[in-house]
Order: sequence, then C-alpha cells, then structure tokens
Amino acid sequence: MASSTLAFIDQLQGVNYASLSATNFEVGIVDPDGSGLTSSQNSSLESSGKTILAYLSVGLANNYRSYWQSSWNQNPPSFILGADSSWPGAYYVKYWDPAWQQIVINEAVALAKAGYSGVDLDVVDAYDSSNVAAADGGIAKARTDMANFVEAISAATKAVNPNFKIVQNEGLDLLTTDPNNPASPTNAAYLSYIDGVLAESEFYLPNNTKPSWGPTDLQYLVHAVSAGKTVFSIDYPSSASAQQSYITGAIAQGFVPYAATPDQSLGATIEAVIIKSQRCCLPVGSASSRASRPPPQHQW
Repeated sequence: MASSTLAFIDQLQGVNYASLSATNFEVGIVDPDGSGLTSSQNSSLESSGKTILAYLSVGLANNYRSYWQSSWNQNPPSFILGADSSWPGAYYVKYWDPAWQQIVINEAVALAKAGYSGVDLDVVDAYDSSNVAAADGGIAKARTDMANFVEAISAATKAVNPNFKIVQNEGLDLLTTDPNNPASPTNAAYLSYIDGVLAESEFYLPNNTKPSWGPTDLQYLVHAVSAGKTVFSIDYPSSASAQQSYITGAIAQGFVPYAATPDQSLGATIEAVIIKSQRCCLPVGSASSRASRPPPQHQW
C-alpha cells in the first residue's frame, strides 16, 4: 500500500519501537510504561522527524504505575481521595498535595531525561469533579492549584530540556482569564507554560451525533490557536461521512485531527487523519491520493 504521513497519532496501547519506526507520523502520544522506549530509541525516533509525547496523568493515580506502592492498597497515602469508578485501578488525588506533586514531577523529569520530546498531561480538568473541588476548598481554588501544578511541571521539565513540550488534555477553561466565559481575554500567563492542548469529542460522539458542549469548548480553544499553540483533536465518529465532516471541521478550526476507534480505545486510527498540521491541513483520501500529498511540516 502506498505510504502516507499522519500528522498525529495517539496510540496508548500495543506500540513499541519497531511499530513506531515503521509508521509514518509527525507527533505521537504513547504510554511510556507500555511502549518500553529507551533513551536511544527516543533519540532515533526524534532523528527521523518524529515527536514522541509520553502520557502522564496528573489528576488520577493508577495502581499499576511504577510509583504505586503495594502498601497503598491497604493504607493509601493522604493524597488519595478515593477510587474513580469509571476506570479500574484509578484513584482521585489531592493534586495540590506536595507529595503527589513530587511524584508527578519526578516522573515528568525522568521522561525528559529519557529522551521523550514532551508529555501529554491527562486529567488536567480534575477540578471539575465535585469531590476533588470540595477537598480543596472549592472549584476556584482547585482550578488555580491545577494551573500552578502545570506551571511547576513545565518549569521542572524545561530545566532539563528547554524544548520539552507540555500538552494538556482538557481543562479548557484554564485558557481564559474568566473560566466561566470563553469570550473573556486569553490567559496569556497560563498559556506560556504549555505548548499545546489535546481536546476530545468536540465534534462528534461515537454514535455520530454532535456533543452539546462542542460549541462552547471550541470558543475556549480559539485562545490556544490564537496564541500559537498546537491543538490536537481526537474524535470517535463511526460513520465515514461523520469522519470526513469531523476532519474538515477540525482543520477549519486550525486543529490537528485524529479519528480514533469508536470504542474510545485509542488503539488504532479509522482511516484517519491528515497531512500536515494547523498551517496547511488536507484530509486523507484513498491510499493512492495520499501518496501524492506533500510531506508534513509541523513547526514545533
């Protein structure tokens, strides 16, 4: 089959150095525990023009991560708030707690030293969970504490590698000075800590209907695009027409799209995405038409 280059892939499962080397893409998000990439392998991938971002949750702890101590199963540390019933093995945390912050910062710094190009910070919007916000004295303080946490992660990793990329998943109301008003001024101070934003399900749900929150979220994301940050978009449409509509709509907003599997496993693309990034995006067509597209030129 003719080759093509994908602007962006999010492959949290079933990838390793061999599969990443064999796939043509610009930016890839991987689970560092699952991929097993070494520093030399990261260097090789970077030399080939690939930017590898490591997944890192800041708002949930997972009992299968290396930092998790077996004793925590019976006697959890004080920063553990309780289990997240939506995800087996996941626990809400007091992310403002210095002990938890040190764990995450140590993980992020280790990833920078291991040659990853950046991190994808997940569950940045943990402050939207009522139990988390209540534990921190209310959502306003919880939101501020998350912004400060992201700033600390950014400072620590960029001290190791000034070009290390910080991409946040969700938490879009951090992008404006008034979190309740997407039309309020851009939060330039916060945006200076990050290099990109990952937004999910802003155009289509897996049943091919449009999410009610989409229009509002798109207003928040305008601030990131206007500030020159890269916006990565993941949607899960299941029909061919919705996939094409999603890709066209995301490109029009200046985003880098990725059409993932409808079960939200992120395990594979659905004949996805695009050549290039927000500067000049073109939807993929057949294998033969993709082969004639110009090579990608993301500007990180």
